[in-house]
Amino acid sequence: MIYLSSRFSQRNLPLFRLTLCRHFPTFSRRGPSRRRDPVAELYDIENMPVYEFDAMTKPGFDIFLAQQEVRNYLRKTKYELPQLSKFAEEFIPPSPTSILCFKNSYYIGESSPIQNKVVLTIELHSIKALLTQKQLHKFVLLCGPRFNGIEFKFSCDKFPHANQNKKYLSDLVDKLLEEAKKMINLKIFQWIQDI
Repeated sequence: MIYLSSRFSQRNLPLFRLTLCRHFPTFSRRGPSRRRDPVAELYDIENMPVYEFDAMTKPGFDIFLAQQEVRNYLRKTKYELPQLSKFAEEFIPPSPTSILCFKNSYYIGESSPIQNKVVLTIELHSIKALLTQKQLHKFVLLCGPRFNGIEFKFSCDKFPHANQNKKYLSDLVDKLLEEAKKMINLKIFQWIQDI
């Protein structure tokens, strides 16, 4: 509805102006009506049923999920592992030429940012078999703080997959061994040894 209204005062009669006003009703003619939201009514405190401790709480549900995961693994060990025994192979210890020992962490059932990290350890006595005394000294100097007196320790988590990090560490050790076996000028090597 549009109404014509005049805005004037008795003192200011010549400044008579006409303005247009629009009337917005706040409720209908039948009276105020409230639209009912069934979702809002469901969570309304007055309408909620009384809790009778018959539903599962969040910690209880977490315990239930953990038990379900354990039961799943127990079921696999009971029914699937006997079938896999025909594929079992006898353990053969690594040969003396395999000197690399890789370690990485794996968490069953969840992903972790440290799953791609690989740690490579090499025992000192296994490196001694491959290098002469001077080459071993050069290898220790090249490794720097990665040698703790007993073993060489390298780690890598540059790449998104553990196999890529493993390959990188293997290539790094190959390059270090190749560099250690290179013959350099004995005077320079002696000077490095004296420092």
